[in-house]
Amino acid sequence: MKICVSIDSEEYTILNVEKVVSDDEAVTKLLTNYDCSGLSLEIEKQDDSTRITLSNAHYFIVAQVFDMPANQFATIWWHAYDGVDFKIENSHTSLDDAIKALNTYVNEQWIADEHYDVEYYDEGDSSATANNRNDCEMLKIIDLKEVA
Repeated sequence: MKICVSIDSEEYTILNVEKVVSDDEAVTKLLTNYDCSGLSLEIEKQDDSTRITLSNAHYFIVAQVFDMPANQFATIWWHAYDGVDFKIENSHTSLDDAIKALNTYVNEQWIADEHYDVEYYDEGDSSATANNRNDCEMLKIIDLKEVA
């Protein structure tokens, strides 16, 4: 089993997550879930994932397909503006551990760096957003048992 995470250029702070069994199924779901008329499709195999890009000059959908993490709660990191990228930052067996790890990340990576403005985050939240004036970075804890 795999997970497909995706964003589009209009609502890049909203992370879409779906379970898939293959890269082909991920492409099919993207084509079904988004209006893809007039978009070109590019599929790029990477070391441990597959990147899927649907785009034209004015709009994009970018997705990444990863192997399903072993633990129930996965923290997904992504960024938009200066390109788009995704990674599974970590995974945990409990929501409390995932929230603690997210809090540590926010404090050590963003708050400690004067170039970041942390937005939409209070300690204990399950998501966070930061902006470094060139890029917008987001974190979100996903309960993989609730992903369709």
